[in-house]
Amino acid sequence: MKNASLKKGLLFFLFAVLCVPFAQHCLGLIVSMPLQGDYDAAGDTQFSIKGWMDGSYQEQKNKYLNDNMGLRPDFVRAGIQFDFTLFAKARNKLVGKENYLFYSNYIDAYTGKDFMGYEKIREEVLKMKYIQDRFREENKSFLFMIAGSKVEHHPEYLPDWPDHKKVGPTNRAVYGHYCDSLDVNFIDFNDYLLEIKKTNKGPIFSRQGIHWTRYGAIFAVDSIIRFIERDRKIDLPNPEYPKLEHTTIPRGIDNDMGVSLNLPMPIKEDFIYPVISIPRTSTTTTTSAIYVGDSFFWPLLDDSLTHVNHYYEFWHYFLEVLVKKDDNERHLLTEMASYNWREKLDSTDCVMIVFTSRNLPDANRFVDSVYDYYKQKEYKSLRKSDLVKKRK
Repeated sequence: MKNASLKKGLLFFLFAVLCVPFAQHCLGLIVSMPLQGDYDAAGDTQFSIKGWMDGSYQEQKNKYLNDNMGLRPDFVRAGIQFDFTLFAKARNKLVGKENYLFYSNYIDAYTGKDFMGYEKIREEVLKMKYIQDRFREENKSFLFMIAGSKVEHHPEYLPDWPDHKKVGPTNRAVYGHYCDSLDVNFIDFNDYLLEIKKTNKGPIFSRQGIHWTRYGAIFAVDSIIRFIERDRKIDLPNPEYPKLEHTTIPRGIDNDMGVSLNLPMPIKEDFIYPVISIPRTSTTTTTSAIYVGDSFFWPLLDDSLTHVNHYYEFWHYFLEVLVKKDDNERHLLTEMASYNWREKLDSTDCVMIVFTSRNLPDANRFVDSVYDYYKQKEYKSLRKSDLVKKRK
């Protein structure tokens, strides 16, 4: 009798467990937090004879019921935590030593697997040199920067896999070589950040973020401001950081990979956030600037650079335009394809390119376009000069 009662109890329990998702789907008794990242739940579909006959209705309905099953986000999180804890696995990410998270394409940039070739890089740097010289004639400042890379900064935390070893020249190293030899204004922040790695007070890169932290970004901001001051012979507001706040709660994009990982028990680590102060004197001034780059530029704007520009635009991958209208506010202005970027380029003080090593090929889109624009201007100017000489 006891065995029969136990079996019935277990059967009833399993039946109840199986009914929970259905009850949740119908009644919505528990509020589940939506999954972060690229988890897009399929939408519902309307019944139609055509859809029924060709099978599209059944296919879409099945996707909808699967993706919107009651408590599905919670079950998915439980599975993610199980894989992460027991097998060091994460969706679309690599789990390194001490739970450092990486993306494989950043490792390809570190190992040289995405190398563009010497000739291509030399061609692009020659174009930068031409642009820099034209800018100098118009009293504009130009600076090309390679943002810090988590893989470059923490290769010791990569998994011990054979394909994580360097296989040849890297875009970062060859860009640096040609920029130095051709006298292009250039900063590779990876080298500097490695120099201060053992002495800095906080994490330059967090375990669960792909970008440099807001603390790490202040070192880049300082270098950029000093370059502008030296190149334009002006005095800019220099941010000061009188206090550092210590916390275990990440801010901004310091845990962007961790958020998209959807772990019920997030990775624990310590963060440092500088409290910013912007002293101004009677001699300080500001500039207008155009920044062209990837998402690694956001931390530079969030706290510091926004205070040294009375106007700036961020040309994100040279595909969309974001503009400063008010203090600490970013507004999507337009898509680059429909924007008169040439006119804005002519009226700005500073133009700065900043990409991380993984995205260096994307810098070519801007460099090629500006090079062609100035070549056209040069041709028109020479043609106009020739016509004047003929008239004389």
